[in-house]
Amino acid sequence: MVSENVVMKARANGIHIKSYQSFYDEGPKSDIKNSIDALASTGVRIVFIAAEKSAQLAALTVAAHHGYINNNTVWITVDTDPNELHKAVMKFNTIIEQRFNKTDIVPEVYNSSLVDILPSDNAPGSKTVKKQLLSDVIDPIEYAARLTNSLVPIDYSNVFSGGVFIINNLRELTGYPPFDHFIDKWSHLDPSM
Repeated sequence: MVSENVVMKARANGIHIKSYQSFYDEGPKSDIKNSIDALASTGVRIVFIAAEKSAQLAALTVAAHHGYINNNTVWITVDTDPNELHKAVMKFNTIIEQRFNKTDIVPEVYNSSLVDILPSDNAPGSKTVKKQLLSDVIDPIEYAARLTNSLVPIDYSNVFSGGVFIINNLRELTGYPPFDHFIDKWSHLDPSM
């Protein structure tokens, strides 16, 4: 899941990208599942998520919910906080369970394009109203949980027990034997599999 810019950078560094798919074109109201379905249909086995924060968490959560994080696929992210990923999955599961129990209340903001907010100084008698972008209000994980047709929660312990590699790009791992072994094995994988 990479942008054109990332594809050009990868090519310049000798990395072959078999396929790429944008998944966050509409911001938090993107249909991430359709994008992941399109990417998976290419037969890709190693997925590098080139996104940050809530977009990255939403992609991993949706991929997990729809069975794309499994023994046949490797997902690689950079600077993903595992605690934030766990919170995202729990938030997703809570909404799924509320939908299943018919207790979910969809915020009215989901039907808007802009939201009125009070001025930051909140002075008495002030009538100034600012407009806030929907992308600042809607949580992509909540939106994805309300968009899905499958009301089966994610089993975090099972789904994220392998196949997801979170790399902290601020650390150099070369020289660390498990990392070097992984890179060596990865470089010898048959790309046609």
